[in-house]
Amino acid sequence: MRSFAFLLYLFFGAFAGSSTGMAEEEKPPTRQELSNLASLVVSDPRFAKYHAMCPVDAFGAEQSILNSLGFGGDGEQSQCRLDLPACFTTCAAGNGQACFHIARIFENTNKQPYDGDYSQPVFAFACAAGNHGACTNRGGGMRNGGYENDPVRKWTQPRLDACLFRMFDKACSGDSGWGCTMLGQAYINGEGVGADKTKAVGVLQQVCDGPEDDHPSCVYARGLLQRLE
Repeated sequence: MRSFAFLLYLFFGAFAGSSTGMAEEEKPPTRQELSNLASLVVSDPRFAKYHAMCPVDAFGAEQSILNSLGFGGDGEQSQCRLDLPACFTTCAAGNGQACFHIARIFENTNKQPYDGDYSQPVFAFACAAGNHGACTNRGGGMRNGGYENDPVRKWTQPRLDACLFRMFDKACSGDSGWGCTMLGQAYINGEGVGADKTKAVGVLQQVCDGPEDDHPSCVYARGLLQRLE
């Protein structure tokens, strides 16, 4: 019943106000809640499976039929926070956005093992569930995270670079601002692909929604473009 209730939110939550106070929604999870959530991740072997592979190779493999058809809604991280077990159940059923929220909740602790050992497997699963932004976040973790228990630490650099290039390319094709920014950086640095200034410029110019856009991905993309002038 709890997971069904959260699924209903994913369909209709964007169009209805919440009666719960913001203070409760923004309250960080307790240590016990995080531990219980981590146990759910460990209990499902699919999370470890995608954590150990290049997630883009399984993009969409876990996506529910409803999500693949464009239904299921985006939901809000604050709503996910109100019922973490239900949110996880929805994630495990193939809702990439619910998975993205779970991963961000782990990540926002800024503490191991949650930020790393649990955030990264869930981002990987979310990518497999069709969430382009999660592909970007998993790619960022693979590239810059340096997580001690991340399976990709055993990969060769060429293998990692090739995976990241394909991940960021996929994410960018799904309108992920950070995906396009990281793809542009890959073209600049020749990571996983031959260095190509022209392609880098073309990709980076897609990131911003106008001169007033101040999203961090846009700000970073502008900085990269300035370096190429």
